[in-house]
Amino acid sequence: MISIQQQKLKVLFCSESTKVSSGFGIYNKHLIQRLYDTNKYDIAEFAAYGLIGDKEKFKIPWKYYPNAIQPNDKRIQLYNSAADNAFGKWRFDRVVADFKPHVVIDLRDYWMSSFEKSSAFRKYFHWILMPTIDSSPQKDEWLDTYVDADAIFTYSDWGANVLKEQTNNNINYIATTSPSANDKSFIAPASVKNKQDMKKSLVINPEHFVIGTVMRNQKRKLFPELIKAFEKLIEKLEKENSYRADKTVMYFHTSYPDAGWDMAQLISDSKVSDKIYFTYCCKQCSCVFASKYAGFSQNCYSCGKHAAIIPNVSNSLDDSALGKIMSTFDVYIQYAICEGFGMPQIEAAFCGVPVVTVNYSAMEDVIDKLDATSINIATKFRELETGANRVYPDIDDTVEKLYKIVHLPSNISLNKGKKQLEKTKSNYSWDNVAQTWSSYLDTLDIQQCEKKWDDCQKYKMVQYVDINSMSQEISVYENIFKIQNLLKTINLNITDHIVLKMISDAERGYRFEGPNVKDYKINDLVDFINKRIDLFNKTHMAMQTPNALIEEDYITYANQE
Repeated sequence: MISIQQQKLKVLFCSESTKVSSGFGIYNKHLIQRLYDTNKYDIAEFAAYGLIGDKEKFKIPWKYYPNAIQPNDKRIQLYNSAADNAFGKWRFDRVVADFKPHVVIDLRDYWMSSFEKSSAFRKYFHWILMPTIDSSPQKDEWLDTYVDADAIFTYSDWGANVLKEQTNNNINYIATTSPSANDKSFIAPASVKNKQDMKKSLVINPEHFVIGTVMRNQKRKLFPELIKAFEKLIEKLEKENSYRADKTVMYFHTSYPDAGWDMAQLISDSKVSDKIYFTYCCKQCSCVFASKYAGFSQNCYSCGKHAAIIPNVSNSLDDSALGKIMSTFDVYIQYAICEGFGMPQIEAAFCGVPVVTVNYSAMEDVIDKLDATSINIATKFRELETGANRVYPDIDDTVEKLYKIVHLPSNISLNKGKKQLEKTKSNYSWDNVAQTWSSYLDTLDIQQCEKKWDDCQKYKMVQYVDINSMSQEISVYENIFKIQNLLKTINLNITDHIVLKMISDAERGYRFEGPNVKDYKINDLVDFINKRIDLFNKTHMAMQTPNALIEEDYITYANQE
């Protein structure tokens, strides 16, 4: 039997998946790999988009619990019954019951991780969140979740300040651990000629001045406004110097089709359709090249087969190819209504490319730390879906900033990029990120963590609430207040935003579900509470009698040697 002193801290990462080339996937991959390499922790990954077989396919060395299933799986109806099952809700408690983590870490958006707060096992693990704070104000229910977490890391100093201000410093803020870039793939060209050669290799005219961006095709990424700014820039350049206007192009490394903008329509409607380039990658020969928009797929520049497509998250480029693309940029621009961080800005800076970005949200960090060119805000507006302030950048200011950069001599522009590179290296490092996380994890007492799980065995079944015990003489709030101790047992508290909202709805007699109005009474609230009690009783009973746990394929897969 292993003694407490010999035990390792058991850390469960809830991720999209380290196999995915999204911002979350990349961050988890760099952090988990470095922590795993220290050999100080017993690490497991619960991968929302992971499938059985990924561990071998992607050579993942740590324990790996897959959450996703194939479309023909007999459990697909259950999987599709709730939107957050795709993020792990339907399997989270079972994974926790199997691994019994001392620590659960989630670096994703609020709606991807909030279900963890309601876990029947919440009190038995140390919960660390690193939410993407992309705007202000944050919703009350989000803040409740962050306050409930045992520790909070942030992607930006700006985000940390928002949380501390809105919670009156009631979060346990540990540190800002911003993403970095793979410095073996994102490399600055050594000279002007070196950059020109890189452009040639992607079939870009070496004399072209490339304004580039790397952004997922999403609603909040302002591709239409960026095209409008580019149109105005070209008009301004044409008035003074047709040669410079001819040589200035825009490069979109983005996904299409995707859930965001109709890029084909945007290009078609623009006055500069012949000056906007996209990345294409051949599925036959793997050639990567730049081309004016020619549809989702086209003939490959290298092998000639009709197999070149615009990359996306499912068919992404590796860091080496992306680094090569970004090294062809003469300036990088981030254009969005908000950002939780915006990792491509740092990757561009590692490539020695001067960065231009909007002066709002996490993008402010990049401006401050890299001395990046700041774009003024034209309009700040409150978004209906999130209740948060978003911004539109000033297009005229964007044009002026780009106009000045376009006129810089090539050697001056290269030196400007090198200065930003030095600032980037001093402010953004994956090794420093891992060290900060490791330093915090090492403060946790394994013996105390183990004791929490021992307490799980002492759980006593909770009695259900009898609706007939609810008094008609007092308010719904007073009725629920009487069972406050019971609520705490099942991870609910009378001060929680979700409980207060249900009480308010029950007292009013109805609630809003999207655009619809639905009757809501105290009976509905009691039914919700009793379902929580049922969940807690059943999960703890299963933990106390392990033979009652049904063997699941994803559990067996995770535990195989």
